[in-house]
Amino acid sequence: MNIEAVKTLVHKLAERTWEGGELDGGELQDLLLEAGILVPVEVAEPCGENCNCADYDCEFPTTCNRLAPEWARTKMEPNQNQKENG
Repeated sequence: MNIEAVKTLVHKLAERTWEGGELDGGELQDLLLEAGILVPVEVAEPCGENCNCADYDCEFPTTCNRLAPEWARTKMEPNQNQKENG
């Protein structure tokens, strides 16, 4: 996990949203790609019933943005405090 990329992401989010600013989903997706939290994956068909690309009527093959492996793994792992106190 690149801590500097995360710091940059947080700075950009604060810069764009502080004091009433707004950020749309496309802008957030671009920032997450830039930070390496999302990665582009080329896919030939929908990945399943809950495929976001299919929901947006994308033509396949297409590029699907997914959580980077280290972020997907982190999302599923229990909090370190939960492991220790658990």
